[in-house]
Amino acid sequence: MLADRIRTFLQGLPVLRQLNAVPPARQTLASASDRFRIKTLAVLRMAFLSSAVLELFASLGIAVAAVYLGMGLLGYVPWARGTIPVPLGSALFILLLIPEFYMALRRLGTDYHARAQAMAAAASLMPLIHARSNVFQGGSHIWVPAGPPGIQMKQVSWQPPGRNRVLHALDLDIAPGQRVGLVGPSGSGKTTLLHLILGFDRPSEGQILVDGQPLDNLNPDRFRQQIAWLGQRPEWFSGTVAQNLGLAHPHAGEDAFRQALEAAGAWSFIAPLPHGIHTALGEGGRGFSGGQLQRLALARALLQDAWFWILDEPGAHLDPETAVAVRRHIGRVTRGKTLILAAHHLEGLAWLDTLIRLDNGRITDIERFRHGPVS
Repeated sequence: MLADRIRTFLQGLPVLRQLNAVPPARQTLASASDRFRIKTLAVLRMAFLSSAVLELFASLGIAVAAVYLGMGLLGYVPWARGTIPVPLGSALFILLLIPEFYMALRRLGTDYHARAQAMAAAASLMPLIHARSNVFQGGSHIWVPAGPPGIQMKQVSWQPPGRNRVLHALDLDIAPGQRVGLVGPSGSGKTTLLHLILGFDRPSEGQILVDGQPLDNLNPDRFRQQIAWLGQRPEWFSGTVAQNLGLAHPHAGEDAFRQALEAAGAWSFIAPLPHGIHTALGEGGRGFSGGQLQRLALARALLQDAWFWILDEPGAHLDPETAVAVRRHIGRVTRGKTLILAAHHLEGLAWLDTLIRLDNGRITDIERFRHGPVS
């Protein structure tokens, strides 16, 4: 859809500017707009033409019936001589029913176009239906961690339908309480690896174990409830700050909100607001800056009190200083947790226990180190 493409370009505008790729993106968007305009006008031309033809036939039918009845009442219809003319009351009744009789003909155009839209929608959904076998379904086992979990990946590969392989036979062992960073160039497979662990996709080959339990055996909804997930662009909904934070813990009180905001470094800008945590937050986070939203997202993750954290490029769209501050906050609040974090830059991540380098879907290096507390 053109609207989705425009939204994608607008969201990625900072990246396009950094890569000096705005002119090609503008040309691509203009070409897509022209194609959309041509196809839309072609559809409208057919719709207006068919509707006009059907309306013409319906109107002609009503007019012929009205003329016939009128002429019959006046005695001017030659073939009506010798017959009993239709009484005036019956003629009026017939005239009132004729539009309803032709209503089915008028609806034919609308129903035809509705069918065409349904067929087009069904055609676009077919790839999703065919790809259903690649979606993680999960099992019925309820996983409730008693502490930070261990994660094992055994010969895990992933290849989307009709595309090249993204991950190649990965072997990975993350000990309980270990905080691991995934680094590598764009397209190296970092986000794909996180999505496999989250159960958004199922490995094409291999197996993922959580505390020794195969991921395929775990109930996916209950499993994800035990994970503090923080993506590149957290979702925000129209409501108050408290309502958005409460998505992670619906029964949390104001004291819990304040503790989470203080730990995430967000209380300093929430407290001075006239309504505090009950301040309105617009759709998509309108009303707050990118750095503030990242800290609010971190506070929301803290409210889950999860033993397992998965983060995808925290602070990726922030200025360098704010991004480093957010990463340092994450290091402070995740001590004693199992954490997997994908990153492009290592500033503010000196607290990691292990650094795994990915390139073209393969692990090229694993660096393990111990260090002191985060400064």
